[in-house]
Amino acid sequence: MHCQQIQPNARPQAKGFTLVELLVVIAIIGVLIALLLPAVQQAREAARRMGCQNNLKQMGLGLHNYHDTHGKLPAAYYGRYANAASVATGRVGFGAPGWGWGVMIMPFIEQQNLYDALDMTSYQVRASTHQPLSQTPLSVYRCPSDTGDDLNSTPNRWEHGTSNYLGNYGSKNIATTATIPGAGYDWGNYEKTETGMFSANSAVKLRDVIDGTSNTVMLGEVVYGEYGGVSRRGGLWVGNPYNGGYLCTQTSLSSSTTFRINGSNPSAYSSHHSGGAQFVLVDGSVRFIAETLDGEVINNVADRADGKVLGNLDG
Repeated sequence: MHCQQIQPNARPQAKGFTLVELLVVIAIIGVLIALLLPAVQQAREAARRMGCQNNLKQMGLGLHNYHDTHGKLPAAYYGRYANAASVATGRVGFGAPGWGWGVMIMPFIEQQNLYDALDMTSYQVRASTHQPLSQTPLSVYRCPSDTGDDLNSTPNRWEHGTSNYLGNYGSKNIATTATIPGAGYDWGNYEKTETGMFSANSAVKLRDVIDGTSNTVMLGEVVYGEYGGVSRRGGLWVGNPYNGGYLCTQTSLSSSTTFRINGSNPSAYSSHHSGGAQFVLVDGSVRFIAETLDGEVINNVADRADGKVLGNLDG
C-alpha cells in the first residue's frame, strides 16, 4: 500500500479576501451608511421639531396664565407716547420702542429672576444698561432647528437675544398702509389695529376671539438667517428696541405672497421644518400648518373675529 509522504515543513495555505471581495465589502458598507444617515437625520429633526412644539406649548400656557392674572393678553410690545400730539390722539406709532410680550410672560415660564432684573421703568429697550440681560439666550424662545445666532443683528435688532417666535398681528399687511374706515388711521402704522391677537399696546381678551380659540393663531415660528432665498430677520424676546423695529415681536399672516408661510417678506412666518411652520393656537394647542394652505383659510385662521369657518389646516 502506497502512502503519501507528508513533508515536515508544509503549512496550511492561508485564506483571505481577494481585492475584488474587499471592494465589494466596502461598497456594501457604503450603501448601508448611505441608507442609515437619512434615517438618523430624520430622527434628529423629529426630536428638534418636538422641542419646538414644547416651546410653543410653554409660551401658550404662559400667555393663558398672564391672561388669568391680568384679564387680557400682553401687547406685542408696550410703546411709549412719543409726543404731546400722540397723547392727544391716543395713538402710538409702531416705531415707538417698548418691552414685548416675551418679557411680560417671563414670570409664567420660570424666568422670574430675569424679569425682576430688567429695569421695566425705562422704555428704552436698546439702552446699553439693559445689556447683557437682554442678550441672555433663552431656549424657550429658540427653535432647536434654527441655525441663526443667539444675538440678532439684523436691522433694528441691536444685538439683543434672538427669538424664533412672533405674535399674530392678523391678516392685514403690517408693512403697508390702508386707512381704517371712519378712524383716519393707517393699518401698519398705529397701535391697536390688529385683527389677530397682538399689536402695539394691544389688550386683547379671550372673549374677543369670536371665531373660537381653536380657530385662531396665537404665535408662530420665524427663521433667523438665510432661508428660501430670503434673509429672514427672526425676532426678539425683549421687545421693540427702536423706531422701525415693530416686526421684532409680531408679524402678519395672510394669503399674500409676502406674508404667507415661508413667504417673501423677511419677517413672514417661516421654519426649517419642511413644508410649513408650527403655531400655537389661542386654545393652547400646537399645530403644524402647511405652506400650501388655501389662502382663504390662512386669512381665517389669522383673524380672531371675521366670522368665517376655519376650514382644513392640513393644506
